[in-house]
Amino acid sequence: MNSVAEEKVLVKCYHCDSTCEEEIITHDDKPFCCTGCKTVYEILQENGLCTYYDLNENAGVSLKAANFAGKYDYLAEPAIEKQLLDFKSENLAKITFFIPSVHCSSCVWLLENFHKIQTGVLTSRLNFIKKQLFVSYDPSRVSLKEMVELLATLGYAPLFNLESADKPQRSSKEQHRLLLRIGVTGFCFGNIMLLSFPEYFQLDLQNNVDAGYQKFFLYLNFLLALPVFFFGASDYLKGAWVSLKENWKGTTRVLSVDIPIVMGISALFIRSTYETFVHQTSGYWDSMTGLVLFLLVGKWLQQVTYNYLSFEHDYKSYFPLAVRVKEQGFKNVAELKPGEVMEIHHQELIPADSLLLSEQALVDYSFVTGESAPVEVKYGDHVYAGGRQLGTRINLQVEKQVSQSYLTELWNNEAFRKDKISRTSDFANFFTRYFTYAAIGIAVVTGLYWHFHNQALVWTTVTSVLMVACPCALTLAMPFAMNAAMTILGKNRFFVKNQNVIQLLTETDAIAFDKTGTLTEGKSGNVKFTDGELSAEEKRWIGAATSQSVHPLSKLITEHLSGSVPPDEGSVTSFKEIKGEGIEAVVSGQRIRLGNALFLGVPQVGLPQDGLPHVGVPHLPKESGQVLVEINGVYKGRFSVKSKFRNGWETVLEKLSLNYILALISGDNSRDREQVAPYFNEGNMHFNLKPQDKLDFICKNQAAGRKILMIGDGLNDAGALRQAHVGVALSEDVNAFSPACDVILDAREFNRIDEFIGFSRIAMNVVVAAFALSVLYNIVGISLAVSGHLSPLYAAVFMPLSSMSVVLFAVGCTYLFAKLKKLI
Repeated sequence: MNSVAEEKVLVKCYHCDSTCEEEIITHDDKPFCCTGCKTVYEILQENGLCTYYDLNENAGVSLKAANFAGKYDYLAEPAIEKQLLDFKSENLAKITFFIPSVHCSSCVWLLENFHKIQTGVLTSRLNFIKKQLFVSYDPSRVSLKEMVELLATLGYAPLFNLESADKPQRSSKEQHRLLLRIGVTGFCFGNIMLLSFPEYFQLDLQNNVDAGYQKFFLYLNFLLALPVFFFGASDYLKGAWVSLKENWKGTTRVLSVDIPIVMGISALFIRSTYETFVHQTSGYWDSMTGLVLFLLVGKWLQQVTYNYLSFEHDYKSYFPLAVRVKEQGFKNVAELKPGEVMEIHHQELIPADSLLLSEQALVDYSFVTGESAPVEVKYGDHVYAGGRQLGTRINLQVEKQVSQSYLTELWNNEAFRKDKISRTSDFANFFTRYFTYAAIGIAVVTGLYWHFHNQALVWTTVTSVLMVACPCALTLAMPFAMNAAMTILGKNRFFVKNQNVIQLLTETDAIAFDKTGTLTEGKSGNVKFTDGELSAEEKRWIGAATSQSVHPLSKLITEHLSGSVPPDEGSVTSFKEIKGEGIEAVVSGQRIRLGNALFLGVPQVGLPQDGLPHVGVPHLPKESGQVLVEINGVYKGRFSVKSKFRNGWETVLEKLSLNYILALISGDNSRDREQVAPYFNEGNMHFNLKPQDKLDFICKNQAAGRKILMIGDGLNDAGALRQAHVGVALSEDVNAFSPACDVILDAREFNRIDEFIGFSRIAMNVVVAAFALSVLYNIVGISLAVSGHLSPLYAAVFMPLSSMSVVLFAVGCTYLFAKLKKLI
């Protein structure tokens, strides 16, 4: 028996590589874990697209839980369709889908061949980095709903939410402009290098024709340098001008880092122009254009790093795009008005504050409040936006528009309007300000000195000083080193918003944890049966009964029992669920009842016992997470459901407690207090907190001088995550919704968070070392320039070489330490 079970575990699905634990479906001599995976294979086979599996083995996405019945009905509504489409005419429509599950070359190949599977699709093109699929189709031959349902069937369900219609995905104009500047600068730099070969090799061109071409190349280099100076370096020129203007007005005392950069670029440009037209020599056009190209590439690396992850989510990213309104059909949730009646089905999100018109409802507020247990709501009760309906369909009357609901108050908080500034940023401003003054001062003093001692060296020494002076540690070393660190952390599923976050991480001295979904697995639990024993037959009966219920505790019990004895759901002849109390069922002729103590009439400690039918039953402790069992009127025992903590959580807290003050701020109740108490001081454990309470806790500690790192997972943590010095959102799916944050951490890597914080410190130490090296370069270079021993030619070569060496040092050391820390 055991050997058979072990054999089953080893069987992998041909489509998605999941273990075929429950069943093995064989088709075409290939194993599949579910009907969904087999269906996808059949679709691909029918259309001659099984090359999908040749590119990457087991490239598919598991479809075990796939159920699309009615899910995309709202896409048939013309008003909804119009909001989503980029363009539409009689025979042509265009739309951009966001596909979170894209992950490999097989995905790219299949989606770009989508037109071969779906009739009516004209073209499909995928942006892998942004996970965007651009589709052109004929609306007279295929509907939007049909396309989306087929994509979902294939395992590539598009993500639709309120933000999809409110803010369509568009390419950044600023990024396009930056790429254009890089292209123009790169073109000019390459051609200037090519046309400068006679100068590099100091060719003595005797004949007039070659000499004439050489002179022509000098002027052509000047023409090629003009777009680099005025277009490629335009942002630096504007930044320097604005900084000088604001300093002149007295609105700021901080000089921009663009000023010393512009000084160097301008010195190269002016001196090269002089050399070209006066001395008929090549000047330093290659050095100038190369420096500008190097700076632009560094800036681009900063912008594009993990730009496919969104760190500024709000309620619009979480709410559905449309909901069914009674007597009106589907309607965009942003257009819901007070008084309208919504129909909400099982597992659907409630988008607006409402009144319940149905008799009863069970609402899961775990993502809003952090409380893991669902809340029973009765007719006329208030229901808050962000809750998820569990059970049968309910009717709700809208009380407030979506933008005015309780949940959206989080995004009106001042925390979401403030930028975070690190000490490193302050130091950068301090250094830049005095570096600029120092560079100008040294150039002026040098010019005056040589004016009185050797006037022939005035122009040479001043331009050499301005050329060689460069704050490359901050303008180049930091973005390249931080980009390397972000890339390494990203490969380990620790996705950092920008380089400033790594600096902020090194400054934190306290860490606040949410509990539900952070320290614990929000949708899982440890189930244990106590106070008795159950036979295999009784387990099968109970499992059949709980499988009919939508309550989270019932689902956990069903999952727990199905591991040993599969439930026989077909044997259930009667089923009734009393919301908030328990369930009653007749299974194979046996009367099964499960629920709380009062529902079954079992005495609890501290409760009156008059009239309770069970005599001789031991008094039970009054605890949450208890499900009592009765079969044919006989008490059999109870299931205890406790929070399931993440693997390695204790080790993580032990390591972090050595260097940080730890706090627990949870919206859940205190039933796990004893389990977490060894890792938190009594005064640092807080339960039953509302979202505003969490935000207030962060603010209070910041007022006391603490720099807090907040780790949470739910929408209720959004305010605290944004207010904290650094906010880390723990996510089961880094491509799906995560609250506003600075870092997105894949939940599978939670037990390594101390490693990631430690590596951030190492990365910053590397930048400091690179900064020291850059200062040394500047001291040596400026000293040689001031003394007249460094000509403009060597200064022009020395500056980019020093910048490149500092960058190589920073990036190389970052990867070296990552290797030593086994992060790569």
